[in-house]
Amino acid sequence: MKSSVELVVNGMQVTHVDALLDLLEGAEHLDCMVAFAKSSALKSLLKPLTKALERGMTARFAVGLSFHLTEPAMLRKLMSLRKEHQLALYLSDTKATFHPKIYAFSDSVRSTVLVGSANLTSGGLADNYEASVLVTDSDGSLAKKVAAHFDELISEESIVAATKKRIDDYALEFTIQEAWRKMAQKRAERISREGTQDLSVLAYQLDEMKRNKSNNGFAAQQTARRGNLIRAKQQIKDMATLRRPSAGTFLPKDGLINTTQ
Repeated sequence: MKSSVELVVNGMQVTHVDALLDLLEGAEHLDCMVAFAKSSALKSLLKPLTKALERGMTARFAVGLSFHLTEPAMLRKLMSLRKEHQLALYLSDTKATFHPKIYAFSDSVRSTVLVGSANLTSGGLADNYEASVLVTDSDGSLAKKVAAHFDELISEESIVAATKKRIDDYALEFTIQEAWRKMAQKRAERISREGTQDLSVLAYQLDEMKRNKSNNGFAAQQTARRGNLIRAKQQIKDMATLRRPSAGTFLPKDGLINTTQ
């Protein structure tokens, strides 16, 4: 089989979900790494994915938790599939943003990798403006490199095995962040619509600044500025007491200026 590269763009004849459905039919293994995953993707993928797992396909999913956009319900569904099939689920555990979008399929005949901008969501797979390349290589080297990268992320603990506790802890954070996002959106819409001023965001930022008790924190900077103000006032007073300079103080004692220098 010759290597090939195709462009996959939502809205064209072959969308991302079409490509995934086709690849799931004969795949023996799937390595999936995505920044975000939402339950909306399951509408088109759950049955084909479950069918592939039932016939023996193995799979590894690494899902990012950055920005709290991944839905806990999606993680719990993948966990339920893990109990019945050979599916491993990993969650990002790094301060750096986890942002890949890679779907690597392999079987005895071919190895195909879809890599681009599409997350595991209905928007990413079908509705959004997304673009990826679908690479089929003759020797499976690209899929092997994806697998090796997956292994490296595990070994360095950038991703960790999902557990019920980890998902439950994340679900609590997700609920809080989602509430804040909705409240902020409503506030922004009201301000834009009514043209009113709202200082609550600034007040919140001030509270956050005051929480910093370090030498560079808000209180420390206030103390430093008060000290600078006192010193500046004293320096101005000192300058005011200086004798007013005369022209003579700027001239040589003989009153002549050397213009040759």
